[in-house]
Amino acid sequence: MSPRSATPALVCLLLASPLAPFGCLHVPTESDAPAAPAAPETAAQVLTRHVQALGGEAALRKIAGRTTEARMTFLPDEGCTEDDGSCIREPLKGSFMLHTTADGRMYRRTVVGELIEERGFDGTRGWQVLLDGTVRLETPEEAAVSREDAFLHWYLDPEKRGIEMELLPARTIEDSEDGEGTRTLDGLRWILPGDMVSPKELWFDRTSGLLREEVVVDGAGEQATRQTISYLSYRTVDGVKVPEKIELETASGPQRRVVEFFTTQVRHETLPDDTFAVPTPVAPPAPDDPFLTALTAARTEAEAAPKDATARVGLARAAYAAAHFDEAKAAARKTLSLQRDEPEALWILARVAVLEGDLSGAKSLLARAEKAGVRPAEIARQRAWIASHRRDYRALAAALDAAGLSHVSGRYRMFTGKVLGLSSKSCRVTLPLARTEPSPAVKLSLGGREVLAMIDTGATDTILDADLADAIGLARPARSKLGPSGPEVQHGVLGRLALGEASLLRVPVDVFQAGAIAQMAGDAPKGGGKAGDGAVQVVLGMRTLEPFQVTFDLPGGTVELVPRTRRCKGELARARKDPSVPLWVHETHYLYVPAQLGPAEGLFLVNTGMRDVALTANRAAFARGKVAPPVVEPGKPAMVTVPALTLGEAFSAKDVRAAFGYFDQNQTSGGFRVDGMIGLEVLGQRRFTLDLDTARLYIHPPG
Repeated sequence: MSPRSATPALVCLLLASPLAPFGCLHVPTESDAPAAPAAPETAAQVLTRHVQALGGEAALRKIAGRTTEARMTFLPDEGCTEDDGSCIREPLKGSFMLHTTADGRMYRRTVVGELIEERGFDGTRGWQVLLDGTVRLETPEEAAVSREDAFLHWYLDPEKRGIEMELLPARTIEDSEDGEGTRTLDGLRWILPGDMVSPKELWFDRTSGLLREEVVVDGAGEQATRQTISYLSYRTVDGVKVPEKIELETASGPQRRVVEFFTTQVRHETLPDDTFAVPTPVAPPAPDDPFLTALTAARTEAEAAPKDATARVGLARAAYAAAHFDEAKAAARKTLSLQRDEPEALWILARVAVLEGDLSGAKSLLARAEKAGVRPAEIARQRAWIASHRRDYRALAAALDAAGLSHVSGRYRMFTGKVLGLSSKSCRVTLPLARTEPSPAVKLSLGGREVLAMIDTGATDTILDADLADAIGLARPARSKLGPSGPEVQHGVLGRLALGEASLLRVPVDVFQAGAIAQMAGDAPKGGGKAGDGAVQVVLGMRTLEPFQVTFDLPGGTVELVPRTRRCKGELARARKDPSVPLWVHETHYLYVPAQLGPAEGLFLVNTGMRDVALTANRAAFARGKVAPPVVEPGKPAMVTVPALTLGEAFSAKDVRAAFGYFDQNQTSGGFRVDGMIGLEVLGQRRFTLDLDTARLYIHPPG
């Protein structure tokens, strides 16, 4: 670890990283030996002298455990550039505590300011408590290093642990203690089995027999990092030597970081086994919800000044950000009753109208907001989403250009007229699920082929695998990037897409590189390679589903589509009799519903393409929901259990599996909160309906 990347929270990694696997406080110190012995002839002889200098093997083997406490000071870094934010510019003070045992168990705790780091080894497993409370288990290779680091008497029986030692030529250093004379140091190279860590050099004072320096060089050339631990003064405790003053220097190029340690207490004691055990994570204190805190303050201000338009629009703003959209509308309307053309109130009402699917109302409000002075680019962005929902791609391209998003508008310019025309003789189209694992999929027909498709509300358009697009001869006149540095996506128009008894005409499609969809659906081989014949090749995104009311019935093994037409209003009404929660569509396709994670409210994206997990959330949402962080095992996803997830009066689930650490967002591009995502693993426990006409998600009773 270079000084540039090191932080106070990672000081323990500096103290006991793979570069210095035996820690900083393991090796005792100074002796009162009156004269230097002859030069050692073997590495084993150097180590034997060291054991005698510490107090002798018999005295050392009597000590089963040691607790060391030390003060630590980070000195200002050297060689920093002015813009290096990781540089330490003023001294930082902290504390360090280390428990080690003769049988190879360890616990250490480093505190610098408000940053705390804990690490341990229970005799089998190494672990670390991360800053967010997650407990990370070490890989087998890391655990092998921690096992060595945990031995209190690392200098005894090295051959039993597979340690190789090589005698190094002696070297002379200046005697820094009195400023005069020199010291002769005898060295040996200490090599752990395997290639997990670099070998290190141990240098012993020939006169005292005690360790003077540990040196590790990692990397080569300009990228090399050199770590030196110097043992500068010593004390005797219970008849054996222990370090008193230690200096840790880490240098990389011109940069240099020095940490000083001074031992304050050393106790030889036997500690309970649970001192070293992998800790059980606990839920951190729930942080304040910034959106609700701001909303409460805005309510208080608006109530204190009921005739003040500024206070009312402030309430509308805070309610919108907190996703209390009904309250935002009410406050915005009250603002307009006090000040007819208040631009922000009009703007908030227009955005909520777009979210609720009131496209005509939104269009009118946007015109008023534009006239009142709202920036044209922001108005154009909302008009783009309206054009998207109306499936008017020419208008969508023009609006994106006006919004300054010409880098994404090109794919829509090739369209004339409306897309996604609907043809259906039936008002209820039932698509049987062809499978439920590893992801639910239905069969559909396109280009004369019957293929498997997954329904993904987290996607926008219909997506085809490149091999399928080639097989049906699909023209792809437009191209774009999936994100600034993502893979290329090709775009075309599919003449007809058959969904059972219904057909969609002139369907915009994205073409992903071969195998990408199979990977999304869980069909790709774990070791890589081409997916089999039964793999998913199509993704039906939300824009493709927009012409329908969509009912997912995983227990019944079907997906039902009801065209959103007047002719089918009877069928549409059937799903609207059961409990429901609001459903908002943001931008082109993002579906949001309000939900409570434990006792805390939030807003969650409905993502039916999410696989192998019921939900995910940001860390603050988990903390407010009283969910403890996970124990993370190498190579396995970080998972937690949410005691309860509730969607109003419509649905409740207990002990829900959730992914931890995969969702960091807390606000959408539209400026309102988002706390996580909900997938089919939880929603699919019941039959549920996405109804964009009423802007509701209906949860149906079992059976």
